[in-house]
Amino acid sequence: MPQVGTYKRHQKEEVIALMGGLPFKADIWDWQFESNPFGYDFDPVVLEEAGQIVGFNAGMDIQVYFNGEIVPALWSCDFFVHKNYRGKGIGQVVKNEQIKKSDMIMSFGISNMAAPVLLKKGWVANKDVALFKRYKKIDSAKKCLLVILQVLNKLLGFLHSSGKSDSEIITTHELSNKQEIDRLWNKVKSSYKKIVVRNYDYLHWKYEKHPLAKYLFLEVRHNNELKAVGVVREHNGQVKLIDLLAHADDSASRLCIIKQLEINFPSSHLFICTTTDHLLQKSFLSLGYFKAWDKPRFFVRAEHDNQEGAMDWFLMTGDSDGELLSASSDSYSIIADNGVE
Repeated sequence: MPQVGTYKRHQKEEVIALMGGLPFKADIWDWQFESNPFGYDFDPVVLEEAGQIVGFNAGMDIQVYFNGEIVPALWSCDFFVHKNYRGKGIGQVVKNEQIKKSDMIMSFGISNMAAPVLLKKGWVANKDVALFKRYKKIDSAKKCLLVILQVLNKLLGFLHSSGKSDSEIITTHELSNKQEIDRLWNKVKSSYKKIVVRNYDYLHWKYEKHPLAKYLFLEVRHNNELKAVGVVREHNGQVKLIDLLAHADDSASRLCIIKQLEINFPSSHLFICTTTDHLLQKSFLSLGYFKAWDKPRFFVRAEHDNQEGAMDWFLMTGDSDGELLSASSDSYSIIADNGVE
């Protein structure tokens, strides 16, 4: 019978082998799990039998600003059961053990198979997640209809987006200095009910220190004061707004950043963003984006109050592990396309 074990660093290769099919995982492992920006130790769930790992569930420890307080939380990720042990309840054991790790656990991008299991375990779905797209290349009848929808959205206008902004926007490959980023974070955090802590240490770790991916930063400044930062990644003509640091009521900076995407990437054919932020969603609609039917699932399990704990989150694609994995995979495809082994 499998027993709960304690993860040891030398087991990294065994766990990566258990995952299978992720050639980049060894390159990002130490950064993702062993260099936590908040100083937390890596403490995954490990199930072993006869010296072999048969179940595993990692977690990325973070801090969140939650109803006026900074509290610890956990992103659930990398959940695997050995193929010879599937269908025997091992997954249930793993999830039961993970619940003990944190009073607040979150998961983003949940599969159709995993969703019912998490709901039975007391997780609650957040209903605010939406995926926005804008096509610039029409190569099918379906895309032609979507472009018409984009034009209608822009004509309807959910915001007065045509006005000129007196802010300056700067595209850079590096974040602003720690003092400026932390000042902005401390200024805007209380405008949200629930948001992952986006201080300099976190943003620097997640986007500048990623071992494989390269990100651009869009800084919005007014009279040289930093007002907002957008995080962007492009791959094969697809541009994604990954993250945003701005005041919850700052529509001008949101519009400014969205407009800058097409200025920076005029030849790209698809622009994408996934977010729970209602003001950002309205900004996308007013600038000719459309709301896609499909959207990733965002579940929260809060020990004190599941229903309340899942509501009113500011969430962006970059918050969980999905983007860092996608960025890693895209980087590997670039290496392959260039013929590098």
